[in-house]
Amino acid sequence: LIIFALLAFNLWHGCHRIYHATHDFKFHPPLWVKFAIYGVAALGTLIILLLLF
Repeated sequence: LIIFALLAFNLWHGCHRIYHATHDFKFHPPLWVKFAIYGVAALGTLIILLLLF
């Protein structure tokens, strides 16, 4: 459970940083980009969940 939490947290944190880094570069992506980035985090979390349990 701890390994899952560590991996999932790092994945979500990385995607969150990527999304907000686009704003730092003065690029304001449309809403679908936000869904795509966080969708990768959600899909990755599900894959981690399936592989660990």
